[in-house]
Amino acid sequence: MEHVGVEEAYLTSLRMPIPITLRGGLMLNTFGRYNLYHLHHMAFAENPLILNYIFQSKLREVGMEVSYLVPLPWYSDLLVGFLNGNNEALFKSENQGDFAYLGHFDNFWDISEETTFRFGTSFLTGPKGLQYATEVTFDSTISAITSMVWGIDFHLKWKPLRRGRYRSFIIEGEYVNAALNINRKMTGPLHGYYIQGLYQFGLKWWVQGRFEWFNRSKELFNYFATPPEVVVNNQQDFSGKRVSGALAYVPTEFSAYRLQYNFSQFAGIKEQQVIIQVNVTIGSHPAHKY
Repeated sequence: MEHVGVEEAYLTSLRMPIPITLRGGLMLNTFGRYNLYHLHHMAFAENPLILNYIFQSKLREVGMEVSYLVPLPWYSDLLVGFLNGNNEALFKSENQGDFAYLGHFDNFWDISEETTFRFGTSFLTGPKGLQYATEVTFDSTISAITSMVWGIDFHLKWKPLRRGRYRSFIIEGEYVNAALNINRKMTGPLHGYYIQGLYQFGLKWWVQGRFEWFNRSKELFNYFATPPEVVVNNQQDFSGKRVSGALAYVPTEFSAYRLQYNFSQFAGIKEQQVIIQVNVTIGSHPAHKY
């Protein structure tokens, strides 16, 4: 066990005199889709690579989010938020008064009685401190750095009306792009995507696959850390990809057993992994977001 702590602790408004919803406290922030997943809700044993490199695992901040249900013929939710700006990779400004700002636009359609489609866009920005992820000599010409992150995500789900307990299919993915504005000049990006498919072929059985790719511009060498097992110099882009497959047995919403295989390639270094995951949730919890 690495540590014991509080993952989320927030309050949500139930009724307001105007048609908005407030959420405030320590929370997984509403950027994209996967960032909101708790471990027991994730289809694979680890986060997508691009989210790990940009957010250093998860975007989890103290802050406030305000969402408004836009009056359109389909479900459409507009969200804005301000965050404390403590994320080590993106923010951590020396000025305690600096905040990060978040925007998210979520749309959902019923394509048929059996198929639904969801599409979202996200934007995040805030001041970044002059402490770097790797140790470098301080450049006195740098006086202002701002992190800017945007992304798009989608989720397509098919669940038949008659055999929905035994058959379903989900395909979802996300593209995320992060760059720095240094003294009003944009760097190249750290960007990438994942796309994954989940097929339910029995009451409790799933087969799953995922493909991931990312690339970090050489301009960001000093700002987003390279894994210690990978050797890349500051004149090279850093890129990688991973292919994953898994067989999952999910007897209840509170437990899952997963056998997973990964094939990864980072800067020319190849790696294979076999992961066995036992995931158990104790106690009741609120319903997951669709």
